[in-house]
Amino acid sequence: MGSGKWLERRHRRALSWWGARFGRIPRRGGAVLGLFCDCEGGHAGPVGERFAEKGLDRLLQMLAEHELRITFNVVADLCRTQPRNIRRIVEAGHEIACHGWRHERPSDLAGAQIEEMLAKAADCFAELGVRPAGFRSPQSAWSVGLVRCLGARGYRWNAERDKAKYPYRIAGRLVRLPVATDDWDLADGSGTVHDLLEKWRHGVDGAMRGGQVICLGLHEWIVGRDDDYAVALGRFLGELCRGEAPAIRTLGEIAGR
Repeated sequence: MGSGKWLERRHRRALSWWGARFGRIPRRGGAVLGLFCDCEGGHAGPVGERFAEKGLDRLLQMLAEHELRITFNVVADLCRTQPRNIRRIVEAGHEIACHGWRHERPSDLAGAQIEEMLAKAADCFAELGVRPAGFRSPQSAWSVGLVRCLGARGYRWNAERDKAKYPYRIAGRLVRLPVATDDWDLADGSGTVHDLLEKWRHGVDGAMRGGQVICLGLHEWIVGRDDDYAVALGRFLGELCRGEAPAIRTLGEIAGR
């Protein structure tokens, strides 16, 4: 590993450590679940191209049945290539956040490239009259330069993989929402549908006991590709809407509390 990448990793860890300990945002009330979908379409590759629309149909229907609003982290280019689908998400009342311009990893970009990526993403969203307040990096590959640029551009929150149990301020007033896990186990074959949902249930139970915040993520193309997952996910959402369960909020709502 080059010295530049080593220093960046150290800087990221220090920024997260400091924020989680000294920038924690006080909370009132019980546990909260932030549920989100990384909406990637064809930017997830051929499998995404094939199954994304089917998965979006399934997911929007599930959410409507359970009267849930979640956050869709959208690859901005989809506003131009798939505007109907993004309008459907907006019209259903869900929050739109940014998942890059064309699914770039911010950690691979220099400062000027990050600015260019954010500017082009903003132009795409503006065509649909959307101005996202949040950003999630593809593969959670965030950088120190990214969080600084996000704050300067008026973003309110940034959601990435993080072991923290509560939101915190990571750079200026930018709120870091810690993501516990997502459904990537199904994409890389490292887990089964049963294993994934049990891990999620365990995480939700832990958040309930500690009155914590837990953020869990989906990918629309995985929901479309995997029929068993789609059925199990529908049941899981039903469980969350019954009995003892954390309040379900969009990531923006959690960041603003």
